[in-house]
Amino acid sequence: GGMIPVTVAIPSSYKQKDGVVGKLYHTWKLLNGAPILTNDHLLDSVVELETTAGMAGLKILSINELAKRVPASDLHEALPDEPFFYQLTSGSTGVPKCIQETHRSVIAHLHGSRQFCGYGDNEVTLNWLPFDHVVPILTFHLRDVYFGYDQVHVKPDRVLANPGIWLELIERYRVTLTWAPNFGFKRVSDFLKQHPGRKYDLGSIRYFMNAGEQVTGPVVKEFLHQVMPFGVKESAMQPAFGMAEVCTCMTYTNDFSITRSPRRFAKNSLGDVLREVCTGNEPASEFVDLGAPIPGVAIRIANSRNEVVPERVIGRLQIKGTVVTPGYLHNLDANRESFVGDGWFNAGDLGFILDGRLFLTGREKEMIVIRGAKFYCYEIEDVVNGIAGVEPTFAAACSAADSETGTEMLSIFFVPKAGVDPRQVSQSIRARVTVAFGISPGVVVPLPRNEFPKTTSGKIQRTQLKQNLARGLYDPILERLQS
Repeated sequence: GGMIPVTVAIPSSYKQKDGVVGKLYHTWKLLNGAPILTNDHLLDSVVELETTAGMAGLKILSINELAKRVPASDLHEALPDEPFFYQLTSGSTGVPKCIQETHRSVIAHLHGSRQFCGYGDNEVTLNWLPFDHVVPILTFHLRDVYFGYDQVHVKPDRVLANPGIWLELIERYRVTLTWAPNFGFKRVSDFLKQHPGRKYDLGSIRYFMNAGEQVTGPVVKEFLHQVMPFGVKESAMQPAFGMAEVCTCMTYTNDFSITRSPRRFAKNSLGDVLREVCTGNEPASEFVDLGAPIPGVAIRIANSRNEVVPERVIGRLQIKGTVVTPGYLHNLDANRESFVGDGWFNAGDLGFILDGRLFLTGREKEMIVIRGAKFYCYEIEDVVNGIAGVEPTFAAACSAADSETGTEMLSIFFVPKAGVDPRQVSQSIRARVTVAFGISPGVVVPLPRNEFPKTTSGKIQRTQLKQNLARGLYDPILERLQS
């Protein structure tokens, strides 16, 4: 015993080096050639990694064969601060950071979340996201094993192809707890609008946890509007925040309200003390309440000097508590950057605290600043996703260098729906974004769906899009649009 597992996604093919194969290679190298466990049906494919990824001396173990062995009699007695498992960051560079999740921190997360959210003894859970993501493996599977909950898992492809399956399974198994990143709720809303006659009994649901990416007001409001006729309570929407470095979710909103939980603040106050806007047409940004921290966790907002700022002031989110990882494995530079002293971990997110509750405004490295004006990628993406001809949840906004002006420009990437003219959709995007935000995009890039980079959990990889644009990979597409 004493083995430390780490999950890695299954690539579409082991014969060519894509992002997933690259991630597997870098992880294998980081772990000094650790053996790979797989099923019999993948055994011959995984062998291809020796030539595809240059993984000479690769050791592969079959789970099917291991299951036939005599069970071990000498069991490893784990210590609280030993790693329970490793979790990889999504990483846009293909070189993931390896997060150490300890026994102590995992158990602190499980009990803290149960106490804070009031989970009972007989919950039934449903997950449809892949197991290389930390929420399915920890917040659902390991929690459910630990507390003895019934758990239902379904392959992501089934729900992505037909979001109605998610609702059917909730009804069939009387599910009480389920989750998705924000894009999952958007897909369900679009599905229900396209199938207005569908009816479901969703009265068993206590919480739809919304985590894993920025929670946006328009998406959660529309989702609730669509599912409340099926017996879903308004308070069932559960915006939450967490990350693998703190054992996933550590703040939750358990009293969500369509009228009170999304809050609007004047755009001209974003750089100072936030001023709330309740009515009128004053330019404003909307942020969703992500709740207070669970027992045993402290959060604060700090400036660039790690000094705590008052409530209603945007700054860097920092976290302290037993749930925090002891550090990234074999990565001193990342540890120095993330741990700022006295046990505080810098999350890499910007946000503010209001009435003791967390509101996130976005990732620090993804803030879009054009001619001194600040924009949040997700608010631009929400507008683009609402344009006819854009494949829902396949829109990205980021800043990029403008070689002509020497400044930053707004770049938008999207996947056009089948059968539409990408030129016309691009023009619609330019017009809508210009009116909504007072800024014209420098480039609008239509991409095939298989070239729009997302993690296995659906998180948009904006940094990769920005890098691809800088390297000229999208120049042929832009030239075709102009011809």
